[in-house]
Amino acid sequence: MADREWYVISTSEGSEIRLSSTLQKKGFATYVPVSFPADAFTHRAVKPAVIFPTYVFVHCHASELAVLRSFNQVEHIIYWLNKPVVVPQQEMTDLVHFVERCNDVQVRKPADVVAHFGATPIKHQDDREVIEISSLFITLTGTSRLRVIFEMPAKVPAVVA
Repeated sequence: MADREWYVISTSEGSEIRLSSTLQKKGFATYVPVSFPADAFTHRAVKPAVIFPTYVFVHCHASELAVLRSFNQVEHIIYWLNKPVVVPQQEMTDLVHFVERCNDVQVRKPADVVAHFGATPIKHQDDREVIEISSLFITLTGTSRLRVIFEMPAKVPAVVA
């Protein structure tokens, strides 16, 4: 039997966490990436937002996709070229690390379809980190949670005793 892979299923907007919890109770591994957008005025994180509205990532065998369709909250499985979209393990790992590391994650769809598969290395654009998830044809941007608290001066003054 083939190994488990990451598939993307769709549900109604606002039901992602509930569906994820239901599937986990039935023994499926799931992932719903959420972001903590910063309030423009206070720069504090506000209510978490689902990064991919209506999407839930499910780790299962291809043979279990029929079982997933039987859940009332599952609207459909995401397909590309008549096959279920499989998100490679490396892209899922990169996605999880990116979401853990960044606030205010936003989804951007590239203008043209990406020809290669696999997550590209994380790049920096202005003050935001950028990662491409090729299997979903998207780019994510986010503000790093790691902040410089202070900077060392260029020259450290000599200590006078």
